[in-house]
Amino acid sequence: MTISLCFRKNIQAAYLIMGKTCDKIKKFIEDDRPQKLKSYLIEHRIGIDDYTFNKGQNLLHYSVKKSSPGVLGYLLRMDFDVRKRNSKGQTALDIAIRKSKKSKKSTAIKIYQEIVVPLVDYYQHDGQHFKLPTKIKIKLKELQEKLFHQHEQNSSHHMKVDNSRLSSTSESETDEDMEDEKRWNEKIAEENDDEYMSSWGNYEEDFCDEGEKETYDQWTSRIHCEHKLKQQANRFHPYNNTSPKSTDGTNSKTDAILNDKKSKQKIREENLRQKRVELEKIFAEKQLRIREISRQEKKYKYEEKYTKFLQTKGEGQIKYNDIPWPFKTKLSEITDILFCDFNDKNSDSYRKYLREQQVRWHPDKFRQNFVEFLAEEEKEEILDRVTEISQYLNKLTEK
Repeated sequence: MTISLCFRKNIQAAYLIMGKTCDKIKKFIEDDRPQKLKSYLIEHRIGIDDYTFNKGQNLLHYSVKKSSPGVLGYLLRMDFDVRKRNSKGQTALDIAIRKSKKSKKSTAIKIYQEIVVPLVDYYQHDGQHFKLPTKIKIKLKELQEKLFHQHEQNSSHHMKVDNSRLSSTSESETDEDMEDEKRWNEKIAEENDDEYMSSWGNYEEDFCDEGEKETYDQWTSRIHCEHKLKQQANRFHPYNNTSPKSTDGTNSKTDAILNDKKSKQKIREENLRQKRVELEKIFAEKQLRIREISRQEKKYKYEEKYTKFLQTKGEGQIKYNDIPWPFKTKLSEITDILFCDFNDKNSDSYRKYLREQQVRWHPDKFRQNFVEFLAEEEKEEILDRVTEISQYLNKLTEK
């Protein structure tokens, strides 16, 4: 009894933690705070690609749903797979286009500029990324026609109406403006005449009297005093290197103390610099080791998922996201992940593993094993990606 109660309590605690984590991640996305989201995911060791909400929504789907361009940009910079679908079979671009169509015109244009355009650019900015499907191209064209062509027609209609109104009211307004301007000019002229006539003939006080003139002796004594005060001020200024000389040798002692302090400061700075260099080397080595470990973990997960994929063959339709692909977004990740633990590219073990992968991802072999189980709507997509992987692996053999 006690064991089962403890087990239930642990399960309840785990569910509470998961719920709090989900709420925090959602809050960061809704508030569009990518830096907070990044630090929270790193702190709790949560994978960006692995985390999902209900209905199969990932972080990218939710950021598009909540119109958070900052989080969207962060996920795209982290090479998030934009082709992943939710439980309804929608990608992030599908959700963005649908949301822009349903929103008001001003909101729809904002969503188009901040959400739809970055996703489309991400599809097309690199040759290794995939082209837009024809369905999405048609939807995009419909959205652009709805947003921009209607806007141009409405603006031209409003311009015509405004011009007709202006032409009718301009004639009546010009006569009134001319009369008001005449009255205003007459008032200003009257005021100027009154002011001139009231002050005419009166003279202001003469300020040209210089008073008593300074004699030569007074001038020389004043200049001498000013020069003396200036010398004293410069002599004891904190930034002045020249200090008052003394006859008892105190000046030489102070110079020795200052030189000693400077030499100690230089030694301390040199020691700090050497320690900084050593710490930077240690940090670089640790980072390199962490990258190697993460690559090995990705390779291990890839092999584990592929074995499970073979075991569950025939249990249902195979969709795009069910296949354990050897890379996320770029083909170059194949060499970084699959062959990370092979230092010598001419070794027999490297060539043997490369040959296994070529057989695994050969288009004819893949068709023979899985074509009857592939989902009809995603079959073309899957076979295109298999062909690209096979071509890349063949290039590795030529190197």
